[in-house]
Amino acid sequence: EPVPQSVVGCTFVSGRQATDFLLLELNKIPYTYSIYYAGWNRSLTDLPTTSVFIHHPRGDIKKWSKDNQAASIYGPTISWSNNVISPNSSHFLTVTDLGIFEAGSSGSALFDQNKRIIGNLHGGNTTNAGCTVQQAWFGRFSLSWDQATPLNQRLREWIDPNNTGVTTLDGYEPPVLQPVSISGNVKTA
Repeated sequence: EPVPQSVVGCTFVSGRQATDFLLLELNKIPYTYSIYYAGWNRSLTDLPTTSVFIHHPRGDIKKWSKDNQAASIYGPTISWSNNVISPNSSHFLTVTDLGIFEAGSSGSALFDQNKRIIGNLHGGNTTNAGCTVQQAWFGRFSLSWDQATPLNQRLREWIDPNNTGVTTLDGYEPPVLQPVSISGNVKTA
């Protein structure tokens, strides 16, 4: 099992129940953590040919699940058990071929074949006591981008604050900082 790494404390930035996203700013991430900043794709027309989602089922260590087929845009509205209604075509529908998800997996990122975020897990259903996934619905990143009026319910101003208009951004892994040793003699004036 990997060595646990955690961060305590964050600030709410933006969120919307209809597409079930939440953007938080972490207070401080230790430089010793191997951080990877995920890329994203906000295109309305690019559909993934395959997809992977990374999650923490029931708060357990990180897991991943894969759909080997193309995700589809789910056309009808979705009525969730918490009385939230998601509008028509606001979610991707996937059927997982490898791995499962459980309670606690919600909000996990859905990555396309180019390793860019295209959605986040909103919910789904399983069979055989949670061992076989039938369907999973992911709120579309492209609709979370700018479909809501209040700034605190969309992503555009926070992820592209300079309004560059970019539709895709690849992930980034910063170089690992190495300790530096300095030696020498101190001389006075």
